[in-house]
Amino acid sequence: MLQRIQTVYFLLALICVSLSLFNLDLFSVTTHYPDAPSVTSVSAFSVLIDGTASTQPSTLWIYCSVAVIAVLTTLLSFKDREKQLLLSKLSLTIVILSAGWFVFTAIKNSHDNSNQEQSLSLGIALYVYIAAIPFLVLGLLGVRKDKKLIDSIDRIR
Repeated sequence: MLQRIQTVYFLLALICVSLSLFNLDLFSVTTHYPDAPSVTSVSAFSVLIDGTASTQPSTLWIYCSVAVIAVLTTLLSFKDREKQLLLSKLSLTIVILSAGWFVFTAIKNSHDNSNQEQSLSLGIALYVYIAAIPFLVLGLLGVRKDKKLIDSIDRIR
């Protein structure tokens, strides 16, 4: 299993995606009020407004969990190349769509209806989550390369 390079790539992607579940900030929005700024930090599980938990918890953990499960099943299906190829495409799509949803949510939260000046800063968890995309692409290319190699060997036989 570990002798194949795509396993290492999928393992790195799994680590990157699963780091978003460790309560790191996905993004934060700072609203500049005249008396004092208000900072809203959003992680996968919670929304913190000025350091206190909001009444409405974050539901972004669902997207993170689905991506972790997809990448984990891709990693563990190393015995069946066809299945791993399909699952790697599926997990790449899930990670791209969920990262897009996180960015869309961040932009939507930064442009609320208040007339105050706001600034958006993306958190470390979102950057690490997006860093999983190249690892998934490299893993997909590795699976394709193995499949092509095995198919050429079967033709020779």
